[in-house]
Amino acid sequence: MNPINLLLLVCFLSYSKQGVSSEQNAEKVQSTFNISTEYVKPVSYSNTEQSVRIKEHKADDPIELYDLIYMLLPGEGETEAYVSWERAEEVKIVKWKMKTFDEVVNLYNKEGEVNVKVNDDISFNNFYLMGKENGYFIFGTGHDILGEGDIRPNIIVKIEELFHGKEYTFKEISITESGTLNNLYEVKFPNKKQVWMKIHLEAGKDYEYYSLNFYLNKNDINKYD
Repeated sequence: MNPINLLLLVCFLSYSKQGVSSEQNAEKVQSTFNISTEYVKPVSYSNTEQSVRIKEHKADDPIELYDLIYMLLPGEGETEAYVSWERAEEVKIVKWKMKTFDEVVNLYNKEGEVNVKVNDDISFNNFYLMGKENGYFIFGTGHDILGEGDIRPNIIVKIEELFHGKEYTFKEISITESGTLNNLYEVKFPNKKQVWMKIHLEAGKDYEYYSLNFYLNKNDINKYD
């Protein structure tokens, strides 16, 4: 298991013990899906409108994965390679913990508790942000599937199933057919900067681990893999 996934696995093993529990084509053609929720619409929102929408969600309310990702992504007009930690604090639906620094990967890590739905089923109960002092540029969720106390996530390895019925465009970068799975996509949500998403699934003698990671910068995929 690579260092960053090992770090996340250790974090969420500790977390669970606390009781918190396309068809694929050869040319990788870009695909588009229509939205089916009221939260995100394919129109431009002002910063004020977006802030109000973020604050409408309250802690303990379940939220769709698509909506949570949308909240955490930078807007199309933003030029920084990261999002400020203060922005994440505005997402009240997540019970954020204090930011900590991990010397192994030389990144700050901020974990939070949240009930995340995929296609109306609760699939995850945690989320994390990773970045430098000014802000985060990697975020996602991970699960030790065999860990006691965890909500067993739906093992979804195709982007079409994760964001079924939502509006987005994507391009396949690499797809794994067997062994340790690392499916990598370039994804674009309406009015947001593009992001790279990796779906990861690996198993060993005493563990099985599933994670979704989102990278704001393409170069960080291999740097912090």
